[in-house]
Amino acid sequence: MMNWQTKDNLLTLLTSLVQYESVTGSKGEAALAEYLYYLLKDKPYFQNNPAHVTLHPMEDGRTFLTALVKKKDVKQTVLLLSHFDVVDIEDYGEFKHMACKPAELLNSFLEKKSCFLNA
Repeated sequence: MMNWQTKDNLLTLLTSLVQYESVTGSKGEAALAEYLYYLLKDKPYFQNNPAHVTLHPMEDGRTFLTALVKKKDVKQTVLLLSHFDVVDIEDYGEFKHMACKPAELLNSFLEKKSCFLNA
């Protein structure tokens, strides 16, 4: 289990999140909510407070995720709200098959760039 405290750990986490093809309305969008749930559920805080991380079903078959981290004797709350679906990946053109694979996409961009520079 990763602690996400180093640049490399955060890069690994970000890459794992981007690899979900969470296009709006797709199965990938629904799967990402579950993936995030299980990532958080494995953290010691949520193992000790399992009711603080929850998947909530919606009428359209998707789910949304809530997570609460409470600190003893603190009365103020910070609320973070996000969405993780993405627009269609058609704009990637010939690179569409790599849209959710950041390392491969970067390498392809660099390769394409060097082809233009060496032409």
